[in-house]
Amino acid sequence: MEDILILILQALGEFLLELLAWAPWDWFWYWGPSKWEPPSRSEPYWAAAIASMTMGALLGWGSIYILPTVLVKWSWLRVALLFVSPPTSGLIAREMARWRQQRDTSVNLTIHFLIGLCFSIGFVWVRFALAHRPG
Repeated sequence: MEDILILILQALGEFLLELLAWAPWDWFWYWGPSKWEPPSRSEPYWAAAIASMTMGALLGWGSIYILPTVLVKWSWLRVALLFVSPPTSGLIAREMARWRQQRDTSVNLTIHFLIGLCFSIGFVWVRFALAHRPG
């Protein structure tokens, strides 16, 4: 039972660390470029994706100096978080944007999903590659 609780708390801790790093980036995109000029539906989002992935990787790299070891001790869970965290972050970003859309109809759900997904990919993969593993 104790191992299950540790498993849940470690996975939650890793995910919350990622969300804390990602939230300011999402607010930038809400108040920044997507607010200034709503993109058309046909506009490619590659620039936002590259910027988000780069920012996520930079913050992931910077987080290594604050928390140099991995938070999750099980390797299988670290690998699972590599694939679960990005789409989950994207879905959370989209739902937050949907909530904001009630007050402001110019909020673009697609770009918020994309920046959440790409930021998380950069952050999680850099932490996976560079964080020190115990043992």
